[in-house]
Amino acid sequence: MKIGIITTFREPYKNQLEVSCDIRLIKFLYYVFGKKTEILFLDENSNLNSINLIVVSGGNDIYEQSYKNKLRYNITKKILNKSIKLKKKIFGICYGAQIIAKIYGSKIVKVNNKKRVHYVYFYKLKKKTKVNSFHDYEIKTLNKNFENLAENNEGYIEAFSSKELNFLCVMWHPERNKKFKKIDKFLIKKYLK
Repeated sequence: MKIGIITTFREPYKNQLEVSCDIRLIKFLYYVFGKKTEILFLDENSNLNSINLIVVSGGNDIYEQSYKNKLRYNITKKILNKSIKLKKKIFGICYGAQIIAKIYGSKIVKVNNKKRVHYVYFYKLKKKTKVNSFHDYEIKTLNKNFENLAENNEGYIEAFSSKELNFLCVMWHPERNKKFKKIDKFLIKKYLK
């Protein structure tokens, strides 16, 4: 299994950008796919032919117009367009879910500093689970071709997929749990076979 991660951009010092990946994301991917998984960091020139799964990691903001956010948005969009043409499986986490929803015309709304733990409800699975949130935007409505998998108690969409485009998106960070959850592994295995 070969996984390519679209990383976040950080500005540790004024006028300096770094690409960044939370080490817990790599540990989470090993938890889901096994230690023999090969993990690569992608840029807009990456060859995606041998990649089995593209992961759009969390971080950055799809609407804030800073240089780092514009740069990440443009690079992510280029990689996603290539990935979709190649029919690659895509897993979007938080930012990843938001950019995919935005590109495909879903409605996203600003909320006030949503940094908390809350429940999401999986209606088809008849389950609820506690998740973390670290974002300032919520997905209100989805593109009609997307499947809504889970919502929070305010009715915002927390997880969605598309069989046609071969992706799964979640608004929480499964990699940031103290102990990885079986439900996250189940979702990935079910929707990204």
